[in-house]
Amino acid sequence: MPRSQTSASAERQISSPKGDYVVGRWVGGGTHSGPAFSDFLVGSLPAATGRKMHFTGTTVLRLEDGKIVEEIGLDDGVTALTQLGLIRAV
Repeated sequence: MPRSQTSASAERQISSPKGDYVVGRWVGGGTHSGPAFSDFLVGSLPAATGRKMHFTGTTVLRLEDGKIVEEIGLDDGVTALTQLGLIRAV
């Protein structure tokens, strides 16, 4: 998806006995102008549909000695799949 935009910001840094954590919320999106995808469990997307999508996510990073040692994330994939026309909202 060459025409994509992503922005992110760190919301909070938390210290615990198991390490430091950084929690960030991000926004992503773009226009599907690339190749076809046929490996989605919910269906296929033809090439260059021109469909636009916008979605959000949250990522938690665990740091040790200033380095990322673990990443846990959640994104709104259902919204992206709906906007691409692969699933329907009920």
